[in-house]
Amino acid sequence: MAMKRILVRSSAGMYPVVCGSSAGGALSRQIASLGRFTSVQILSSPRVWGFLGKRALGELRTNVAVRVHLFADGEGAKTLKGVEHL
Repeated sequence: MAMKRILVRSSAGMYPVVCGSSAGGALSRQIASLGRFTSVQILSSPRVWGFLGKRALGELRTNVAVRVHLFADGEGAKTLKGVEHL
């Protein structure tokens, strides 16, 4: 999947979400291009994060809080209840 940037509208305002199989390759550059922000939220599956998580965090150069959220593989795990805590 090619990397995509999606603008999300929330009660706190608009914010961009970067997703896709190549999203981690230039993580610091992608985050820096977003402008000012208060935190970085990373969503992944345990399997993918186990394989790439250490590298992704190593590439991440930011002075804000980073929080990793892991979701089980498969569409059945991607539910509204599963993301309510974000």
